[in-house]
This record gives sequence, C-alpha cells and structure tokens, in this order.
Amino acid sequence: MDSPSTKTLRILLKLLAAPKRMTKKQLGAYVGLKDRSSVTDHINHIKAAGITVDCDDHYRYYVLPTTGFKELNYLSPFSEADKVRIRGALGQLPEAETLQLSN
Repeated sequence: MDSPSTKTLRILLKLLAAPKRMTKKQLGAYVGLKDRSSVTDHINHIKAAGITVDCDDHYRYYVLPTTGFKELNYLSPFSEADKVRIRGALGQLPEAETLQLSN
C-alpha cells in the first residue's frame, strides 16, 4: 500500500511525464484515490514544496518549470550515469519539452 507521500510523488512524476494530459479524476485513479479532494490535497503538498502546478481550460494539470525544477535537486542525487540516461531520454522528446525539462 502506498503511503501519502508516495502518492504525492507519483502524482508529481505523472504530471512531469504527461503534462496537460490528466484531470484530477484521472490522477486519482492513477494512484488509487476515489475522491478528487484527496488529489487536491496532494497537489497542495506539491505546491507547498515550491513547485507550481496549474491546469488548462479543460482542467488537465501540469507543472510549470518556473525555476528549471531546481527545487527537485534535494530528492535524490543522481550519478553521472543516471544523468546521461536522463538526458538521453529527454532527447527523445520534442525540442520545446526537452528544453523545459533539462534546465
């Protein structure tokens, strides 16, 4: 069973991987929550960490890279091999998304 912090991280990672693709209901289903207010609580925890989360006109959520995701540096230090793999994966994304995520 996932802890609340694990669910918050899973929501954050999903928002990073699929920006503007998931609604609160879909995010809740992804992490096993039935109530949209629970998803709101998790999104508020992400915002409290200094990460900007917003939604479009169709209520699909995304993370704004206002600081180049530097606030995520404390989560886990990556080895050089990990950084090479991540950059390789970013290279497969469209150029605009790659620039946003790599900063």
